[in-house]
Amino acid sequence: MASGRLLQKKISYSDQVDALSSDTCRLCFTWLLAHLVYPGCFYASPKKIKALVFPLRGDVTADMIKGYVDEWVAEKLAVRYSVNGTEHEYLLFPNFLDNQPGLRANREGKSPIPRPPDDVLREYLPAQAWEKVGLKR
Repeated sequence: MASGRLLQKKISYSDQVDALSSDTCRLCFTWLLAHLVYPGCFYASPKKIKALVFPLRGDVTADMIKGYVDEWVAEKLAVRYSVNGTEHEYLLFPNFLDNQPGLRANREGKSPIPRPPDDVLREYLPAQAWEKVGLKR
């Protein structure tokens, strides 16, 4: 897994990010980007997000992060998915691949997070990213 990710400066004038309810919600979103695994996935668990993104912030709770995740989904910054009918939920960040120029899938380690189903990838990833994840047009 990569040790970090690129944060594009265009995020500072994103209408979707600006629409989030608080700076803490925006901070959580941007800091989570460094933890995403190819092709832009992470656990939807507020506890896991809290543990990895805000381990030192006692004022930020898992309940707050649950609300932040709901906002990201509402703003289409993230999509919830599950795999094979399991109860575990994950997040896909649809613009991840477009915002990681030069990312090479063959250099990414094995992900602990299951890949989204192809129908989810087709519905939410921009068509120009399909080839990067092995989908045919």
